[in-house]
Amino acid sequence: MIELPIKKQIQPGKKPGYGLKGEGKSMIEVVIVSLLLSLLVVFIAWIWMLLTDNVSVIDGFWVLGHMVVMLCAYAYSPRRDLENTVLLALGLFWGLRLGVYFFRDRILKNKVDPRYHILSKNWTLSQAAAFLWNYLFQGVLFYAIAMVFIIFNQQAHDVATRGYFYIGASISLIAIINQWFCDASLKRFLQQEKQKDAVCERGWWRYSRHPNYFFEWLNWCGFALCAWPYPYGFIGLISPAVLLLVFFKWTIDLTEQQSLQSRGAVYRAYQQRTSKWLPWFRSKV
Repeated sequence: MIELPIKKQIQPGKKPGYGLKGEGKSMIEVVIVSLLLSLLVVFIAWIWMLLTDNVSVIDGFWVLGHMVVMLCAYAYSPRRDLENTVLLALGLFWGLRLGVYFFRDRILKNKVDPRYHILSKNWTLSQAAAFLWNYLFQGVLFYAIAMVFIIFNQQAHDVATRGYFYIGASISLIAIINQWFCDASLKRFLQQEKQKDAVCERGWWRYSRHPNYFFEWLNWCGFALCAWPYPYGFIGLISPAVLLLVFFKWTIDLTEQQSLQSRGAVYRAYQQRTSKWLPWFRSKV
């Protein structure tokens, strides 16, 4: 049975971890380097957008930005133990799913996501200036989300904190696997369904209109739990909090506006009988 220690009892008189100073490399250093690399990712995305006139390329660079922070956190870790390596592998496994999709769909096919047109229709700045600010804002968001990897990789892991890691990593793995299941269900539906206004109600899509977003959030909850028992571990809570903000402030509403435009009454009926985000029992309406 895995025991979860109370944070104050992890190590009498001293919390586990290296604090702000690692073994020769400080947390301040890795924060600065990873932040500069994140800005570089954003500016490359912006230049790519200017060259291709595809504002959706930031989606692929959003994933790349997370992975850059993950790799930077691992490279600057005072020691690369099993826990650090497993967490990095989970992060890269997460990034592989989204990264391959966005690279194939947004970059290779040069496909523009209609949600960006909805988002930008009332902007007064030029496209270049407006999307530079938008990309910088997205860079701040993905950096804030990925910060949990920096917190975790700067710590000394021991038996006292291993319970948090086992449970958190298991939650993330389950969430990532279910994201793949959501993708597979949707892909099969799109391949087999001939009606353009039909709505996928297979697998998790039967119980949530956005199960991929739910499992995305659950994945980062798992990462946050891994970092929770350490100094500054509370910063990891920023990850799921920011994702909730992004989903409920922008992503879900923009996605559903697009679905209502393309599927009309069929999607409106789906809204009435299916939970918005949290997988739940279907309504009989």
